[in-house]
Amino acid sequence: MRCLLLALSVALVCGTQDMGVPQTREDLDVQKVAGTWFSVATAVSDLAWPSTQNTALRLYVKELRPTPQGDLEIMVHRREGGRCVEEKILAERTGRAGTFNIDYLEENRLVVLDTDYKNYLFVCAENTAAPAQSRACQYLERCRV
Repeated sequence: MRCLLLALSVALVCGTQDMGVPQTREDLDVQKVAGTWFSVATAVSDLAWPSTQNTALRLYVKELRPTPQGDLEIMVHRREGGRCVEEKILAERTGRAGTFNIDYLEENRLVVLDTDYKNYLFVCAENTAAPAQSRACQYLERCRV
């Protein structure tokens, strides 16, 4: 009986810790994220990834533009040949709110984790193909300080 009580207690403690795991923004209103954004911070799951020239780490979000179909055009800047180049990435909506399919470098999914629409946006680009699964997340702000 004591073992059962101990097991139940451990399960409850571990279960409450899982509640803080970030989830996709299910009620995302794509129209409200439209406009200018600035990349403030970036984090990656693979430490070898930043050394590659063509990675999501070397992209700086400039603007998000919702399309009439509910997709998202992402205007980014990146360095190429010593100069700044603007590029457009199309993120196609999926059946899940806050989740988009992209075809850029090795990335195939874009997930909006959180936003308040006015100040910040937390987004992750993921490569879900095995065995090289990876994730790059960016924290974006509306104004640059």
